[in-house]
Amino acid sequence: MIKDTDVQAKSVSGSQTLVRGLMIVEAVASGLVTLNDIAERAGLARSTAYRLASTLVEQGYLSVAPREAGGGGYRLGQKFLRLSQQANGVN
Repeated sequence: MIKDTDVQAKSVSGSQTLVRGLMIVEAVASGLVTLNDIAERAGLARSTAYRLASTLVEQGYLSVAPREAGGGGYRLGQKFLRLSQQANGVN
């Protein structure tokens, strides 16, 4: 499931919800796109994964490709691109 280098709820102090959200982001970043795969990788119930993924979509951290545009699924959102550019000093 979750590798040593990934976010783990056991080893991180702080909000369990935040940790779970980061686990979803890491699952999507690793190439998983279906809700079932994301939930399995993060060790979450499908309903919990959906609720957290929906919030990440609303905030721009994830996006959802329409089913008719190549099968659908979750992708990293535009907010990550902007944050990456800022971290690398690109304006």
